[in-house]
Amino acid sequence: MIERVLGRFTKQGGEGDRGCWLWRDLREPHLFLPEPQDLQVLFALGPPTTPVWLLVEDFGRTKSGPPFWLFEANLASTVATLGNHHLIEFYVVSRQIDWLVGENHHDIMFAAGDHAIAALQGINR
Repeated sequence: MIERVLGRFTKQGGEGDRGCWLWRDLREPHLFLPEPQDLQVLFALGPPTTPVWLLVEDFGRTKSGPPFWLFEANLASTVATLGNHHLIEFYVVSRQIDWLVGENHHDIMFAAGDHAIAALQGINR
C-alpha cells in the first residue's frame, strides 16, 4: 500500500531507497499553506467517519523498506492520534488514494489531489 501512495503522489514513485520527506517530491498539482494549521482543518476533507490511511515517518529508520508506518483509520481517530504526538511528519491519504494531506517538520501543511487541494484552499481563505 505504501508503494501505491508513493507511486501516485511522488515524482520518484515507490522505487529505490528514499528519505522521509515526501513533501519535497510531490507531483503537481499540490498546495502548501503559508502558515501552520490546527489539526482540526483535516475535517475539511470529510466527516469524522471518513476512512483514511495514515502514513507516519519512521524517523529512527527502524523498519525495512520505505521509512513509513501505515495505519488504517478514520479522520476522527487520525486527528486524535496526531494530537497526541508532536514533531512527526504525517500524511493522511484517502482510501481510494486520490488525495493526500500532510504536515512536515516545519509545521507546514500541504495537499495533493483535487479534493484535498480544494479543501485546504477553502480553509485558507
